Amino acid sequence: MTLLDFGPLTEPESLAIYNFTLSHNFGLVIAYHTQGKEIYWNFQNFNPPRGFYIGTQFAKVSGYNLTNVAYNSSFAGYKDWFIQDFNRPRIYN
Repeated sequence: MTLLDFGPLTEPESLAIYNFTLSHNFGLVIAYHTQGKEIYWNFQNFNPPRGFYIGTQFAKVSGYNLTNVAYNSSFAGYKDWFIQDFNRPRIYN
């Protein structure tokens, strides 16, 4: 194995989600993580339109805390890619 065998879109599950997302025109994406209890709505300096508002509404109905992800903790995830490439809200619990 080489370093080229590791990274984004090298696993079939990641590639399937990537292709599924590209083949649909999602206005909003919501995903749940096993840690839960927090809602992450932004990515570094990317703040999608209405992202904070939508995150606030989900926080109210779910009881989770709306949280800003620390700049250096927000890299290479699905949420990050979706916000960066589509500039649309992405809610991650």
